[in-house]
Amino acid sequence: GWSIYIAFVERPGGDGLIRIGASTEPLRRMYMLHRDGAHAIGAGLWSHIGSQSQAVRAEKALKRRFADRQVEGGWFAFDLRSTRDKTMFHTACRAACARATGELPQWRKANLEQMRIAAELSSPSFRA
Repeated sequence: GWSIYIAFVERPGGDGLIRIGASTEPLRRMYMLHRDGAHAIGAGLWSHIGSQSQAVRAEKALKRRFADRQVEGGWFAFDLRSTRDKTMFHTACRAACARATGELPQWRKANLEQMRIAAELSSPSFRA
């Protein structure tokens, strides 16, 4: 099934970047963004959504909601120390997922090591 994921990059000073996406393999996707991208992802959240259309609907709603914070590609700027920013983001995520699926998301936390292991387990060379 499809999931929505939120990847976090903390930068010096507490400000940070957030990446919003949809994937059938959210931990692997976040690790690939970390490994191959310009930003070191430190942690992430993901929640099973259901169908691809539901996941994409929630993802697009969040990207539209935070379009004024988009800084590059799929990255959005947030102050990760700010209670206001955290509350606003959390509320928007709950609402977007609920509108897309009719249910509140059940978020799961993931650290970089969990993402790396998931990427290795899904790799064809690991399964060979």
